[in-house]
Amino acid sequence: MTAQETNTAATAGQRKKRSLGLTAALCAVFVAGMVGMAFASVPLYRIFCQVTGYGGTTQQATSAPEKALDRKITVRFDANIVNGLGWSFRPLTRSIDLKVGETGKAIFLAENRGTTTTTGSAVFNVSPLDVGAY
Repeated sequence: MTAQETNTAATAGQRKKRSLGLTAALCAVFVAGMVGMAFASVPLYRIFCQVTGYGGTTQQATSAPEKALDRKITVRFDANIVNGLGWSFRPLTRSIDLKVGETGKAIFLAENRGTTTTTGSAVFNVSPLDVGAY
């Protein structure tokens, strides 16, 4: 084997090593990007739903409407708690009738029947999903 053939073989080996290193680096970047997208997908989807009202996400008005519409709706209240919590939680009235755009007041009664002090937070749900935009 001549010096030129040895040099060409060494250069080909270096190219192959560089090519394999580049492929490995690209695969690592791709995997890291996919992991990052997996972690970012939940907050990004939540923001998308809040902005568009998609998926029954409720919209928040900056001010009350000047005039209520003539259309009436019935708002029904359902107070659920986790089994074994030791609380009594219920609405004072099961439902109220309102015009669209009208504000109303709902009162809930809560009682801790346990022996220790506990705290909780209320989470609302709108159903059917189609009314979430309103």
